[in-house]
Amino acid sequence: MRTEFRKHILVYSAIIVFAAFVAQPVIAGSEIVSNSDKDQLTPTWRVLVYLDGDNNLDTTLGGEEVGVVETDLLELMEVGSTENVDVFTLVDRFDGPAVLYKVNTGELEEMTDYVFHNQEVNMGDPLTLTSFVSYAFEKSSAQYTIIVFWDHGTPYYIAWDDHPSDEEGVGPDSLTHKEAIKALDGYHVDIIGADECLVSQVEVAYEYSAFAEVDYLVASECYTGWRGIAYDRILEEIELDRDITPRELSISITEHFTDMMVDTPYKSEMVNSKAAIDLGCMDALAGSIVNLTELLIPD
Repeated sequence: MRTEFRKHILVYSAIIVFAAFVAQPVIAGSEIVSNSDKDQLTPTWRVLVYLDGDNNLDTTLGGEEVGVVETDLLELMEVGSTENVDVFTLVDRFDGPAVLYKVNTGELEEMTDYVFHNQEVNMGDPLTLTSFVSYAFEKSSAQYTIIVFWDHGTPYYIAWDDHPSDEEGVGPDSLTHKEAIKALDGYHVDIIGADECLVSQVEVAYEYSAFAEVDYLVASECYTGWRGIAYDRILEEIELDRDITPRELSISITEHFTDMMVDTPYKSEMVNSKAAIDLGCMDALAGSIVNLTELLIPD
């Protein structure tokens, strides 16, 4: 049984590594700015987490209480904001209003001047995402930006809200990729991370490459277990290496994910993957897919 289990782990680890490897030749084609050419801004990174827990991720999973929101908030607070990184998260939980926090080491600081502070918000509304991003850009002058979407994901939407309004009779709402792109209009984002399932399909990556100012997508083509992204390890790496580039950080996120998934207890979540994609190369990939389909279509 143990041997069989190890085989499964090796197979799925290989899938994860293969996904990163497939993306790497694409990533390697992008220009890397030398350290000597960089403007040494303080901080270097702006880390934004759109934490939509207004659904079953905050309350129950498999019939048992699962504190996945608390787990990831604690991870973020392990490092928090420093001279090298500003960390903000908009948290909307299943019961209760939304709060925008600046994440500091060991504590969450409520941003009471946020326009929707302590209100029930619709995380499926692009205006909510825009309000979060614009606030963080106003408060931080960082050189690079990563936005992580924390929720359920599909090739159609990137966030889901079961309680979009206090009004009776208002049903759930989803934030589609098209709406997310609209919400990010005018903002350059170096990395979009998807701490959720099913966002790394070719068609999704192509949509962001064609219509948004985003350089890299780090996401899963299949499933992401409840453990999700290793926020503490990612922030530690940014803190230790202020010269880390978006390309390097994108790949590093996949490596931390792979390392975490081979450890107990997370190795039991065997159907997982995470890949880093250079969106600047999606046109070339799309062209190759068109050529392949033309070859496969019978005369």
